[in-house]
Amino acid sequence: MLASCRRVVLAVFVLWSCGGDDGHFPPVGGTDAARVADGPPPDADPFAHPRTSVDQPDDEPGAYQVHLVYVVPADRAGVARLDEDGTLRRAVAAADGWLADRTGGPRLRFDRAGGVVDVTHVVLAEDEATFAAGVGVGGPRSIRARLEATLASTLADPTKLYLVYYDGLALGTCGESPRPGRFPVQYVGGMWSTTMLASPAAAGATTATVLDPVALGLPPPPFTARLGAEVVTVTTVAGTSVTLAAPLAAAHPALELLAPDGRPGDCRANPWSADGVAWTYAVFVGLHEVMHALGIVADAAPDHAPPPTAAGHLAATSPGGLDDLMYQGPAGGRCGDPAPTPAQVRCQLDPGRRNYHGTPAGSGLVDLARSVFLDPTPVGAVPPPGW
Repeated sequence: MLASCRRVVLAVFVLWSCGGDDGHFPPVGGTDAARVADGPPPDADPFAHPRTSVDQPDDEPGAYQVHLVYVVPADRAGVARLDEDGTLRRAVAAADGWLADRTGGPRLRFDRAGGVVDVTHVVLAEDEATFAAGVGVGGPRSIRARLEATLASTLADPTKLYLVYYDGLALGTCGESPRPGRFPVQYVGGMWSTTMLASPAAAGATTATVLDPVALGLPPPPFTARLGAEVVTVTTVAGTSVTLAAPLAAAHPALELLAPDGRPGDCRANPWSADGVAWTYAVFVGLHEVMHALGIVADAAPDHAPPPTAAGHLAATSPGGLDDLMYQGPAGGRCGDPAPTPAQVRCQLDPGRRNYHGTPAGSGLVDLARSVFLDPTPVGAVPPPGW
C-alpha cells in the first residue's frame, strides 16, 4: 500500500506541506474502487444522482443552508465520482441522522433541489501538483484557503455555507475549517503523518531537512520510516532537521516522501456510510468541520482545550470527554468509531450543555441550538459570528 501510494504522490507533487485545524487519525480502509462500490449501483441507489456543475434552484430559497461542493483536480476529473454515486449524500444523511438523534429532532438544513441534496461538481483548471505548488501550513498558502479563493467568486450565496469535499492530495489532516467561515473542507484524498525532503539528501548522510515535521504530525522519535524505498530510523527531530541512526544507503532527491511506519491510513482510504444511516470516520470529519464553520467551539467555552491543541476544540475534561464531537487532543478521540445506527454511535454532542449546544442563557457562547442553519429554524436563531 505504501509503495503504490508513493508512486501516485511522486507523480503529482512539486511541493506538499499542508496543515489544518484538525489532527484526525484516519482509520485504515479500502481503495478508491472499493469506496465507489460501497453503495448499491446508481440505478438502484436513492442517493445517486446525475452530476451538476452549477448550484440548482433551491427547494427553500433564501433559507440558510449547507451546500455540498465536490472539487477534483484536472487530472482526476475522469476518476472520481463521489457526487454521482451517492457517497456524499449518504454521508450527510448519516451525519444528519446522528445529529437529529442527539438534538431530539433538529438537524442541519442541507441545500436540496427537487428533494435531493444538491452537490455542485467543480473541476479545477490545474492538476494536483500545479494547484498545490508552494503550499504551506495555514494561512493563504494552505490548500483550504486556495480552494476558497478559487470557489468564492461563483459560490457566493450569503445564506449558504459551502461544505467542500476536495478529492486531491493534501498532507497532514483530513479536515480543515476557519472558525467561523463559509468554506469548511474535508480532504478525501489526503495523506497523514507524512513529510518529505525539503532538499536533496546525499548517500552517506545522517541528517536530512524536511518540511514542517511538527505540523504534519510525525511521531515522537525514535521511529522507523521509509524514505522512498529505503528503511531508515529517525532518532531526533529538531526544527526541520531529522537525524538518522545510520548513514543513508542511497541518495534521495528533494520531495522524496518520509513516511513513518505504522502511520494511519490516508484520507482516501476512509470508509463512508454504505446506507446513509451508518456512522463512519468520514461522516464524522465532515460534520466536525461544519461545526467549526459555524463558530464552534468558542474560545470562552469552559472546556475549551488549551494550547498546543488547535483552537476550537474541547479538552478531554469536558463532560463528553474523548467521545465529544469537538474533542481533539493527544489522547485520540473516539468519535470516528463506526456504528450501524445513530443510537449506537458513541460520539456525543456537548452532553453537559455548557460549551456549544444548549448553553446557558446569557453565556455569550456560539450555540448550535440557536443556529440559523438548523431545521426547523429555532426561535431567536442567529447566524455564525461575523456573517
